[in-house]
Amino acid sequence: MSEEAAERGRGWLHRLVPVVMLLVFCAALWALHREMAHFNFEEFRAYLRGLSWGRLGLALAATLGGYAALVGYDFFLRFAMWGSVSRHGGSR
Repeated sequence: MSEEAAERGRGWLHRLVPVVMLLVFCAALWALHREMAHFNFEEFRAYLRGLSWGRLGLALAATLGGYAALVGYDFFLRFAMWGSVSRHGGSR
């Protein structure tokens, strides 16, 4: 295959990818719309108002703990793979 033919193929693919991504995004919006059709916002607000501050604090702490675990896992992998954690992502 010549380089010109390969370039034409890549150009066609580069034009197709945004169209496919837009179609996937539209399908996700449609699915979300169908799922939320029976949702009552006032019931949701009443449920949230019924939660205690302790429960909300526990949910926030669990969320922050989950994010801290993800960050810690990334640092652990970087340390395990390269032997050090540097600011620039490289090994020492």
